Amino acid sequence: MDVLYQNIQNFSANLSEGAMDSTLSHNKPFAHMACERWLHARLDNLRTKSVFNHRTEYEYLPQKLEKSFVDFNVKEKNIRGETLIMSVIRYELDKANQVRYINLLIRSGCDPSEPDERQLRTPLMLACLMRNDTVAHHLIMQNVNLMAVDKMGNTVLMYAAMYSQSSLLNFLVEELTRRWCIEAFRTKNLMGYTAESLARKNERYMFSM
Repeated sequence: MDVLYQNIQNFSANLSEGAMDSTLSHNKPFAHMACERWLHARLDNLRTKSVFNHRTEYEYLPQKLEKSFVDFNVKEKNIRGETLIMSVIRYELDKANQVRYINLLIRSGCDPSEPDERQLRTPLMLACLMRNDTVAHHLIMQNVNLMAVDKMGNTVLMYAAMYSQSSLLNFLVEELTRRWCIEAFRTKNLMGYTAESLARKNERYMFSM
């Protein structure tokens, strides 16, 4: 218990030092760095909390750390209005870690379909936009909302038609068909494009309904 308590104290000290470090990188703007620190602080809290999932020793924790366990907000967003899951996709570079952290956040109660505040993009839309087919495929398997629309009326099928590999696009088409989401093939964005017309503009082909 003493070793574990010492590790928790060191963890709290590291968080405080990280929050005080305001040195700017030549390669990353301040907002990007702030969002990275915010994400990793939340993930560190969740990972440490998992150690105590089957324990009753919260009363021995530093008050600040105990409060972070109790007050974890699954709907919290960063300064850019991005959810925790979206932040993992954008700021965590390792794809294996992305999937692992997304699973951790979903188990902790985060909604994998919740959009950001500014563009109303869902995590799946962001994964397609960033050409991250690994995470996009994983999110589809989590039964996320495939019919959401962003601020410009774009659906995830439109994002996949524009940015994703053909294999991911075909998988999404099959999943939409399996769920009887026929309207996804007919929906037009604010520019008047359907997903199929966007696919053709990008010299891609997809099944139409």
